[in-house]
Amino acid sequence: MIIGLTGKIAAGKGSAVSYFVKRGFRYITISDLIKQELVKRGMELVRENYQNLGDEVRRKEGSGAWIKRMNLSENENVVIDGIRNPGEVLELKKHKDFFLIAIEAPQETRYRRIVDRGKEGDKMSWDNFILMDNREIKQTDSSKMQLQECLDMADFKIENNSSIQDFNRKLEEVYGVLNKSTI
Repeated sequence: MIIGLTGKIAAGKGSAVSYFVKRGFRYITISDLIKQELVKRGMELVRENYQNLGDEVRRKEGSGAWIKRMNLSENENVVIDGIRNPGEVLELKKHKDFFLIAIEAPQETRYRRIVDRGKEGDKMSWDNFILMDNREIKQTDSSKMQLQECLDMADFKIENNSSIQDFNRKLEEVYGVLNKSTI
């Protein structure tokens, strides 16, 4: 089974990854692929560079390029984080037993999570957060991030606006449905 995760920054995708990894899923993130390319090019590891390089590769190699760079096997359970372009979803839909889960949370909650987690690359003001958030949501160029379209393509949507226990309960419900549909 291949599970794709899509959602805005700090919506809870990392917590969802942890949930699935504990159930034996191999973890792949598009961000790690982009990071490897940034390091190879000697570029600074900041969010804007991740976004720009992600767009550049999609423009040159096609909107599903980052997925094509993964060596996915039909015979293993994989969870993929960081899906932000409909071409990535369409590329993944070529695999049987692929499911896309959208993780959503209110903007204020997500900003508070960013501040609380204190990651170096996430340090930003509220205004910069809003600009970055808007950049990911909807762009007309198919090589760029079009997160809203990915959210709309999701097989399941989970609102992560409460406790981690509540979020894990929602993930458990979705996982139960997925297991039944792949038997």
